[in-house]
Amino acid sequence: MTPPTSAAAKIAPSTPTKMPAAPTTTKTTASTTDAPALTAALDRWRARLANRTDLALPTDYPRASPQRFVEADVVRDLPLPTTVAILQLALRWQADRLATDPTAVSEDAALATPFHVLLAAFAVLLHRYTGEDDVSVGSSAPDNGWPIVMRLNIDATWTFRQVVEHVCQIEQDALADPVPFSKLVAALQSSSASADHPGGASSAAAPPFKVRFFNLADTTPATTASMAATDWTIFISTSPSLRRLLPLHVRIAYNTCLYARERMEDLTDQLLLVLDAALNQPDVPVGAVSLVTDAMRTRNAVPDPTVPLHWDQWEGPIHEIFSRNARAHPNRTCAVEHVVRNGATIPRQFTYKTIHRCPPFALRRTAANLDGGSRPPRPDAAARRGRTGAIPDRPGPRLGTL
Repeated sequence: MTPPTSAAAKIAPSTPTKMPAAPTTTKTTASTTDAPALTAALDRWRARLANRTDLALPTDYPRASPQRFVEADVVRDLPLPTTVAILQLALRWQADRLATDPTAVSEDAALATPFHVLLAAFAVLLHRYTGEDDVSVGSSAPDNGWPIVMRLNIDATWTFRQVVEHVCQIEQDALADPVPFSKLVAALQSSSASADHPGGASSAAAPPFKVRFFNLADTTPATTASMAATDWTIFISTSPSLRRLLPLHVRIAYNTCLYARERMEDLTDQLLLVLDAALNQPDVPVGAVSLVTDAMRTRNAVPDPTVPLHWDQWEGPIHEIFSRNARAHPNRTCAVEHVVRNGATIPRQFTYKTIHRCPPFALRRTAANLDGGSRPPRPDAAARRGRTGAIPDRPGPRLGTL
């Protein structure tokens, strides 16, 4: 059996020793300095990442254009029993692998470590969050800290051990073709530009991943320099102590312009749920693991199907609600137009009764919606030219609807 120190090698203290600034292995040097080898490696990466799914992570706030990024983080220490169980699980699976294949003791063998167990749990969480089987995660090479892309294909019927084995194999495939990350991104973008994509859009032109999962000791300043291109970045580390591995720390860095802190705290709780299910019920399919935490139940974040949800009290579509309000309150203000005159902004208020007399087309459309959703006829262009002399080439007034 591999000694515990080798299984713990993937998880290092939160104050890791300085990583080498450049790759030193012979395989990496050959792939990055030899042009034919680099071209062949990039071709394999293109095939590996072709037609990948762009994860649609649920957000609490709409995505702005251009995207803004304000970083915050949530830190959680894994319970000591969970950490010990993760280590024991990795060692047991290593022993099982070595018992069936003694040659797996070599460096190129895909042996499970505690880091792989945590990464597999996070991949299962992404699979359940998005409903996608195709999940791309950014990580880093353990020997030189270079960024790598791990494209995982999670099946809801798999057991957790099958997911861990898949993660190990995908990491080995990625490490077999080490290329500079900047060249990989450029290759993906060039292949996207040369392909025929309907509508001119392609997921290959986007960043290769929206989430990243790192062992903090395997990262370099260049690896984590820019976090604005990703939604979540998870760091795994340990406290600098004599025990080395215990306890494990999980830090999730996220964009506060997209996610509320409450959601990220739920994410850490759900990660623990997946780990507990994997450790206590290893034969249960990952698609059957419950992600409802105690905190969610406390604040009723998930509707209780056993209580009446009052579906029969639906008030109807929004235009009917507006129409009823217009009949009940004809003199209530429903829209405000801001007109700039002589450098001053003058507001004009319109009630439900006077909304039809508002010149801007957008407000006339609002009035039509209040009457039941019928679209008003658009004024003829010639008539507008005759009235105004020319169609102004400038944006209309700012409109606000109450």
